[in-house]
Amino acid sequence: MRTAGAGPVFRWVLLLGLLLVGAGAYVSETATEIELVELAVLEEQSDGRCVVAWDDPWAGPREGEYLCDPGRDPSLLGPPARGDGPEGWGTGWIEVEGPNRGDLTSVETWNDRMALSDALLLLGLLPVLVGLVGGGARLVQRERARRAVGAGPMLPWYTVGRRVGGAALLIVALFLGLLGHDLFTGIPEDVARHRAYRAAVPCSSAAPYEKGEECLRAVDFQVEDVVTVTHAKGSDDHELTLAGSGRWDGTVRMRGEKPLFHRLERGDRVTGTVWRGEVVAVARGDVRQVTQNEPLYQPQLTAAVSVYLGYLAVLGVLAGLAHLLRPQRHGSALWYWFVLPLVVTGAGVALAAWAIGAAGDRPVFPLALGTAVVLLLQAGPVAVLSHRARRAWG
Repeated sequence: MRTAGAGPVFRWVLLLGLLLVGAGAYVSETATEIELVELAVLEEQSDGRCVVAWDDPWAGPREGEYLCDPGRDPSLLGPPARGDGPEGWGTGWIEVEGPNRGDLTSVETWNDRMALSDALLLLGLLPVLVGLVGGGARLVQRERARRAVGAGPMLPWYTVGRRVGGAALLIVALFLGLLGHDLFTGIPEDVARHRAYRAAVPCSSAAPYEKGEECLRAVDFQVEDVVTVTHAKGSDDHELTLAGSGRWDGTVRMRGEKPLFHRLERGDRVTGTVWRGEVVAVARGDVRQVTQNEPLYQPQLTAAVSVYLGYLAVLGVLAGLAHLLRPQRHGSALWYWFVLPLVVTGAGVALAAWAIGAAGDRPVFPLALGTAVVLLLQAGPVAVLSHRARRAWG
């Protein structure tokens, strides 16, 4: 018999806290990274509005409007040229990822987003602590009350573990969803980078180097070291240390050890292909091998994986809520007869979508939408069949 006021209040408090923590993590994870750059102020008004030039690491020199700081150090000011205020130099912020990579942005916007993320995380931690501590205290109190009147144990202790597991599963589902979101939103940038690389032409030998140049520059190197790093799981990293260029010297990772890496020795002369400031391939004679810096073109695989991760996140949320709110009704049968079959069939759908998309180089976003629809449509019949199989097996 349930006593007055013994409703699952603390479970809902815990769930609210997890939602707030998830929202804070999402805001932080989706915030675009920014980087400080030097600005040459070409024109400046007395209210701070200005026209500046900056060096875009990916597109080269650019000009645009910005909001300069009129109160910056006097040593950074210059004589007026086109505006009614002083010109000179300054600093600003650019986005370093996403479709607007290289564009000027405001650090205040980024700070506001981080402040919102921190606030949501802090607000979420309090309900999480209250839900865990208060729920545990209420459980112990009710258990003692039942034992005092000889009513026997109120709740098997394994259900407590299910509730804790449900809360943990919600957190895992959150991170799966964020990972899928990151992969999916990065597809346009990866596709654009690959297309730009494929469209690049060889640089003129007489043209001076420009930072972030789009052409393919052939550079002579000397091999300083050839190292294969073997990891505990059996995978290998094939690292080549190059020197002699004066600008692009360093260590690059090769994709595999053939056809060139396994032939190289210290002191060999090779020709590197540099694109956007990175060594994307190494050649000696007619043998050429790409490095890990060469853009990959696998948007269909990324789309299928990201949608599948979102699907797993939804399953994780549903299973987590079931364990958290109804631990006595949903035990191991939930996993064996429902979650596991849905995970397996969902993986089959994602693999099929990848194979179909890659075979015809099909558009990514219709493919992702179709994969999501099929995943949702197959979930119902699979759940029904699993339920019938469970009843048949008793």
